[in-house]
Amino acid sequence: RAWAACQAAAPSSRARSGRRRRLAATMAEFDELAQERAALEALLEGAGVDLQALQLRAQADSDSEDEEDELQRIEVGGVAWSLYVVPDDGEVQGTLFASQVWNAARYIAEYLVGHSAVVHGKTTLEVGAACALPSLVALHLGAAFSLITDYPDDKILQAIQRTLEENAEHLDGLEQRAKVTGHKWGEDVEELLQQQEGGFDVALAAEDLWLHDEHENLAASLAAAVKPGGIAIISYTHHIPGLEAQDDAFFTTTADRFEVIEEVQKDFPKMWNSDAMQTQYLKVLRRK
Repeated sequence: RAWAACQAAAPSSRARSGRRRRLAATMAEFDELAQERAALEALLEGAGVDLQALQLRAQADSDSEDEEDELQRIEVGGVAWSLYVVPDDGEVQGTLFASQVWNAARYIAEYLVGHSAVVHGKTTLEVGAACALPSLVALHLGAAFSLITDYPDDKILQAIQRTLEENAEHLDGLEQRAKVTGHKWGEDVEELLQQQEGGFDVALAAEDLWLHDEHENLAASLAAAVKPGGIAIISYTHHIPGLEAQDDAFFTTTADRFEVIEEVQKDFPKMWNSDAMQTQYLKVLRRK
């Protein structure tokens, strides 16, 4: 009985024969392609074409296209900003979502352009910066110093540094006025405060509130880093229907440390469906 079961489970001679024929046909196709490639290379060499140089050029073009995919250009305040993002290739923590220029970053940047006195001559701290557009605009508008932070992942921090260098022509005295560093929300802010004793005048936070489990950690970092009387400018949208209350709960979490002094909103095209609109919210909080 066992022998019969094994024979029943084993491929039949007809099935094995069919697979051999398909394999032979596939190998024949590969051989034919190899012959065609050899004939083409011989033809090109006969015409005086440098095949190695041609291959190197093709690789360079491919690398350039890959870099172009990572570089996004956004115009805000009359300046065309070049922003490096981190490709969503699985190497960076998925919850970081640094592969796009979020509408919240654009909204804060636009707000700053219309309220330049908020950052002119002031110190700013951006948390969860990703592309760092708000910090770029703050520096362009005359911020005295900007500390740009995100999760301590090398790829993200390097992308922010490249973005600063790419836009240096719009940022006078960049080396003395900006620094990039890693910061995990809720952890000690001593390293941040070494850059600005006494705390920062303005904190910038774009699209951070959908991480509900991180609300207290984010609030703790902001409260520890923003000086009394300073402000935090926060922009967000409701990404998941039904969880609006959880998004807004952040402001209840921070109520003992910050008071909301301004609220505005604006509709933007959705990130992944530009035919539809989505309301973006912006709130200004004052540190108690």
